[in-house]
Amino acid sequence: NVLASGSSLYVSTYNPATGTGYVFAYSVSGTGALTALNGGKPVSVGSQPVALASDPGNAYLYVADSLLGKINTFAIQSDGSLPSAPQSTAATGSLPSALTMNGPGVLYVTNSGDSNVTGYSVASGNLTRIASNATDTDPIAVIVDPRHAGYLYTLNFLGNSLSGFKINSTAGTLINSQNSPYASSVQPTAIVGIPHGGTIK
Repeated sequence: NVLASGSSLYVSTYNPATGTGYVFAYSVSGTGALTALNGGKPVSVGSQPVALASDPGNAYLYVADSLLGKINTFAIQSDGSLPSAPQSTAATGSLPSALTMNGPGVLYVTNSGDSNVTGYSVASGNLTRIASNATDTDPIAVIVDPRHAGYLYTLNFLGNSLSGFKINSTAGTLINSQNSPYASSVQPTAIVGIPHGGTIK
């Protein structure tokens, strides 16, 4: 995950032998070169961190833990480094797999084990569950359309499809898009939006 400012980058990893997860933090120079933060040491977090997201204001980093079924919130320090422990956690569904934000106020997580997507309202980095919506089978990626921010799509690995939703701009709740889910190639794995083209790939 790269902050919206472009000043910092974060990488999650985990050690299956010890059941310990980590996040590495780096500052990004004007040439794209990376410098390790936190003294070059990772921050311990959960058991299997698999997804990261940050808010548009560069204030918070959200880390989804697939094995423990939760989202950890870290308050990002002024230099981009992370504190030694999250400021809060929020429960997810089974096997959370991907995160995305709709502006600063709503965070969405796909739960591949439950085949759904859950929205959370955000206040000072703390998460409050809004609602869950069914997707097709095994959602593993999620995106808010960068051009038309009122829509969200999940990529469903075992469903061989994309599920589409219209976002309620006030409440952050989701409504199924017409004709969703949409067929894709077999076992799709990644999704990206092109802001100037109105295209999801």
